[in-house]
Amino acid sequence: LALLRGRDPARGTPVSPRLFDPYTKLPYFNWRPASDNASLRQTWYDDLESLAYKYAAANRTGLGGVGPWTFTKLNYSDDDPLVLNDTSAMWAALDVFLALGDGDDD
Repeated sequence: LALLRGRDPARGTPVSPRLFDPYTKLPYFNWRPASDNASLRQTWYDDLESLAYKYAAANRTGLGGVGPWTFTKLNYSDDDPLVLNDTSAMWAALDVFLALGDGDDD
């Protein structure tokens, strides 16, 4: 998300705000790499909103659980409140899944 917020100029520059695809329920943004300003790239990712849709679908279909692909890309050492909030929100999303359960412990 540093790139989306304009905080990674060595990597590139965002050319759109966060966008949201209503069909896939995923956020994305467009950006230009610093090494080739003529190119346009697009990055899709999960955030709290997209995970909430996925977790609700998992509960509706009776899946036994959900989990992240990886949390190793989360930044645990940055002092920036925005970064720390993003990291906390990704973990909190798992709590959302647990709270959506039907309470049946069978």
